[in-house]
Amino acid sequence: MIPPVIYGVSTREKRLSIQLPTMVRYSIKHGYPGVIGDGLAVWNQVHVKDLARGYLTLLHWLEHASCEHVAENPYFFCENGQELSWGQCAAEIGRVLHKAGKVADPTPKTIPPEHYNDLFGEYSGLVIGSNARNRANRLRKLGWEPQEKSTFASLTEDEIPMILQETGEFRGYAAPVASGKFEGKK
Repeated sequence: MIPPVIYGVSTREKRLSIQLPTMVRYSIKHGYPGVIGDGLAVWNQVHVKDLARGYLTLLHWLEHASCEHVAENPYFFCENGQELSWGQCAAEIGRVLHKAGKVADPTPKTIPPEHYNDLFGEYSGLVIGSNARNRANRLRKLGWEPQEKSTFASLTEDEIPMILQETGEFRGYAAPVASGKFEGKK
């Protein structure tokens, strides 16, 4: 299974995914929503709960499929039918954070390379500046369909409010505890 941008809050652990929450935290830290380049690169999206259902659908199929059939094409994609550019994501982040009083101007700006360590380090251009487009046609043929809210509904209603409650200094995704909260075992 090869997922695209995973979004949403997991039910039990209240965990967030990677790309969009990191962009939100970057925006709060630097006072503007940022993009790599012009923000035109596009990725598909999938809610974490829809992805979990996709895995269940795939595992059920694998129980009955022959090894030969699986080996013909072992790759599956999982996406909700929504393609968004990183610029669209930054604009939505800016809109919500501006409304919350966390950024003065909601307009996305290009992130200078010297700030990449506040994102994904040297991989920032690949993680939020590249294209990754796919279709979950094979998974849909097995009966899977996305059921959860859209990327921006989740970002606005669930993820950004959760991030706004975080404590600690954001130090980029590569930091051991990016949100300043850690309650698990070390």
